[in-house]
Formats: sequence, C-alpha cells, structure tokens
Amino acid sequence: MASAAADAEVAFSKALAVAFASAISKFDTLSTYFEKGMAVQEVIAMLVEEMRGDKDFFPAITSEEEEQSVAKFVQRSVGKSYGEWKRTQGKVSHPVGVPVGENPLPWASIDNYPEWVFEQIRCYLNAEASEAPFMQRQLEKQLLETPLFSASVKYDGTSLGLLDTGDLVGRRHVLGKVSSYQCTSTAATGACDLPLLQARLAELLGVALAPGAMCVWGELMCNPGYYGYLDRGFHEQWLPFGVVLQLPEAAPLPEISERLQKEQLAHGFSAEKNRLRLYLCPALRQVLREAKCKVVEVVEHGLSHAQLVAQQAHAVMDGSNEGLVLVFPRGAEASVRKWKNSTEGGVADKHAKLLRSLDAAGLQAAGRLHPEIAQLVGTLVTVAEAKTEVTKVGRKAMGV
Repeated sequence: MASAAADAEVAFSKALAVAFASAISKFDTLSTYFEKGMAVQEVIAMLVEEMRGDKDFFPAITSEEEEQSVAKFVQRSVGKSYGEWKRTQGKVSHPVGVPVGENPLPWASIDNYPEWVFEQIRCYLNAEASEAPFMQRQLEKQLLETPLFSASVKYDGTSLGLLDTGDLVGRRHVLGKVSSYQCTSTAATGACDLPLLQARLAELLGVALAPGAMCVWGELMCNPGYYGYLDRGFHEQWLPFGVVLQLPEAAPLPEISERLQKEQLAHGFSAEKNRLRLYLCPALRQVLREAKCKVVEVVEHGLSHAQLVAQQAHAVMDGSNEGLVLVFPRGAEASVRKWKNSTEGGVADKHAKLLRSLDAAGLQAAGRLHPEIAQLVGTLVTVAEAKTEVTKVGRKAMGV
C-alpha cells in the first residue's frame, strides 16, 4: 500500500509539473508581467486559473490536499521567477495596475482524439436497442468511410496569434507589436500578407470584414531543443494552422457555411459571438500560402479515421513529433482533435484505460463492433501505452 501511495504521489507530481509547463506556455515570460506592474499574487491567480481549465489535469484532482499542492507549487514557481527578475532587472516599465488587454479572437484549446473516439463508441453502445443498428451504421460511416479534412503535425511550441492590425496576441492577452515572445523572435510573423489574406477571406465569405476582425493563429517555435527543431530549421519559425474571424452582426451564417462547404473550407461557428474559425485543410492551406505564410506540415488528407490511425500510429509512437492534429467533418461544420504521443504519461494512461474499458475485441466477437473499428481502438491503446522517448533540451542547456 505504501508503495502504491508513493507511486501515486510521484505520478501526481509529474502531472503537476506538466500542467504548470502547459499553463506557462499560454503566456509570455513571467518577467513581462512583472514589468507591467502585475503583483505576484495576480500572476499566481492567472496561472492557477489557466491550470483549472486544463481538462487533462484538473479533473484528476481528487482531494483538497492535492488542490493545495497545486497552489503551493505555483506560488513557489512564481516566487522564484519574481526573485530572479528582481535580481536581474526589477524595474516596472508601466504603472502598477495597468491591465493586460484581453485577446479578442482566441483560439480554443483542442480536446484529445482518443477521448473523442471513446465517446463516439460509447454513444452507440448506450443507444436504445431499437436504435442500435442505426447508431452502429452511423459509427461505421463516421470512422470507416468519411474522409478527414486533414491531419497535420502538432508542434511543441506556443500558440501565437496575429491580428490584421499587426498586433500579436497570446492565448489570453494582447501583446501588441512586440519583437519577441517566450524569449523567441516574432519576426517570422511579418511575412504574412495580412491585407491580401483578409481580402481573400472576405471574398470567400461574401461579407466585409472590419479592422481587427481577423486573427491568424500559428505555432511559434520557441523550443529549439525539442524534437530536434533547431537542426530541422524550425527554430523561431511561425507556422499558421488556422484563422479566427469576427463576422458582422447581421452576417448570414447558414449562407456563409454553404459558401465555405462549396470551397471545401473546414470551419466552425461560435454563433453566440458571431465568430468563425477556419481549420487547417487543403483549401485553407492554399489561401495561407498565397498570403506568404509558411504553414504547418500536413501529413495526410482524404483518409478515413481508421486509415489515418493505421498509417500514422508508428509516426506518433516514434517520438519524431509531439503528435498530430486531426480536422474532420461534423455535419456541415468541422471538429478538431489532437493525438499526442505517450510522453505525458498520466494523460496517456487515462486514454489507454478509457479505451480498454470498451473491450473492443469482445464487442467485435459479439458482432457489435466492426473489425476495423476494433483495430482502430487497439492501435490507439498501443500508442498510449508505448514507451515513447523524445528529445527535449532546455534553452539554457543549448545556449540559445
């Protein structure tokens, strides 16, 4: 029992460190916030709030003691960063209390692909007996027949948005026209021809776009020692993967959706905010390239879920990249999910446990699950349980 408790404590500590690193990546360096006059407690609260939104980490917290551990960990980490800042700089460049502007066109966080597959199968299994044949057929069409829009490489950098005004935005805040973010030059964003891109998208949508209504989102490659990015020529690159648009108040959303479907542009609406997201697909990739953007690498498109998983499983397991981002149809719109390698052990273990609970082999034997879907589930389990090892060297160690 003592050993099990010790193992659980180690696993929680590792998950906490991963969640904190993920939260930090959503913001600029902490010294930036100290320079803006934010108090240490404000920075702590900002990071704890971000961690509370981590769907992989926070739901796993089962006790008040663990929740207190999160707060203490963040306090220690922020306190250490503040101490280092005070020793090296320690100057507030803006008056205390100046708020950091909120990002007007955020890119929503992406949920995990293995959990999505689990939910699709569970939905079918929970159907009423009279509906089961129909639901089974729908599941087969979804996973075995309907082609994905795209599967692209998921890079381990940080998300950085570029507004059509030229201002840069992090996941949460407006940064302005800054020359660096996360200790990385933002010069690569300057290659994007914003007027051309906005005009082209307005033409495709059939509506006028106001100034500040477009944000191009991309991955800023801020970790040169991860996955060999420096040697692969990715360091300080900015690789767009999508666009968020604020549509006019009276914009005809159904008509816009029809136009986008005709152009084969993967998209999704946030109707209550009149906001449109364009996901990476061959059509958007072409539009971005016309605007001189260097886009994330697309590895496949036009395959079914089962085909994609079978073909790309080894590439996800071998640790050459963090994983894949999958964009696929959801009715007239599209969904996006991430399929990551197993290096974040706690998350991967959770996925393996979920998928194993389906007993896909047993369902196949009983004639309740198509063999190719059972194989898809088995492959996802294999990837989640793989002992994937990756190269991650910090900037200080690399001297970059």
